[in-house]
Amino acid sequence: MKLATRKKIFYLLLAAFIVLLPIVIAHSLGYTINLSSRSLEQRGGIFIKSTIASISIFLDNEFQKETSIFSGGALLTEIRPGIHLLRLEKENYRPWSKTVTVEKAAVTEIRNVILIPSPVMTATATRDEIISLGLATTTSARKIRLDKKNNLVEDRVLNGRATTTVLTPGVNSFAYIDGAIFFITEAGFAAKLNSNGMIETLGRPGFFLSDKIPAQFFISPRSELAILDAGGGLFIIESETNELKPLAGGAKAISFDTEGEKLILKKENSIEILWLQDNEYQPFQKKGLIEQIITLQEPILDARWYYYDDAHIVMLTKDGVYFTEIDGRGGRNTGELISERIDELVTAADYPRSIYLRRNKLWKKIEL
Repeated sequence: MKLATRKKIFYLLLAAFIVLLPIVIAHSLGYTINLSSRSLEQRGGIFIKSTIASISIFLDNEFQKETSIFSGGALLTEIRPGIHLLRLEKENYRPWSKTVTVEKAAVTEIRNVILIPSPVMTATATRDEIISLGLATTTSARKIRLDKKNNLVEDRVLNGRATTTVLTPGVNSFAYIDGAIFFITEAGFAAKLNSNGMIETLGRPGFFLSDKIPAQFFISPRSELAILDAGGGLFIIESETNELKPLAGGAKAISFDTEGEKLILKKENSIEILWLQDNEYQPFQKKGLIEQIITLQEPILDARWYYYDDAHIVMLTKDGVYFTEIDGRGGRNTGELISERIDELVTAADYPRSIYLRRNKLWKKIEL
């Protein structure tokens, strides 16, 4: 090839590069060409992540694509900013939909999408599952109780003789967790009785105490102690400050997620979430935020995490079992799993995709 020809090719490529470079940069910044107005418009995108592969994606009632058969994810690009209707469908599953706000030069992430099977199938829980979940009756190694004088005592059998040892007097409530005894005194002090017999005072934050309703004690996955008093007040000892602080009120029960980053506050007719750590993903909730998840006309008997993604909650009412997502952007998808009376509901991190239900003495499970 002659030198002159090489120069022509070089300058042609250079000219093409100069012409195309702004277009490539503009496209990377979310711009697209509007042919009708002959102008550049900045667009956005939607990223969808589901546990189920090959889900059909519709945007504003128009089919777009399917999620990956490997990851269950899909990215929609060049979407005009504004509010759009996102709908996901798959055969033998209930449809899922919500409105999504798309912003310029940004990708809105919709993670942890779960479609509920139709119909929902149940199976009998195995004996190994029942035992490992603690659903079968077990005998504690230590016999610790409150006597009639509110002394915390331990019953033992030594050399064939039954003995009772007073551990500490004047106790209102207690729990034996991970080899330590946590208790609240009648004077309102929270304390810990270690295995070596030493008592460590944890604080006196102002518990509401009752002779009829004991306080409840919990240990989070981050080894933080939580106490729910008789009035529904929630107190947590933060590992960073080692202080016992009040965080919420009116709760009937609580439940930590897998990482201890947030917890369920189950109230009489509603469910809230308390964020204990900043959320690293959209919509970026901040530590200390309390979110209202759902409110019903009837009492909510129980609420548990769906531990597979820590982004859904299973609820028990007198009429059945329901499943709801915690991402409230564009509405929350809530669906019924079982439309019959259930006596007990259990979920566990050891079986993250299973939901265990007891009716009478029979345990069954649902896997999503």
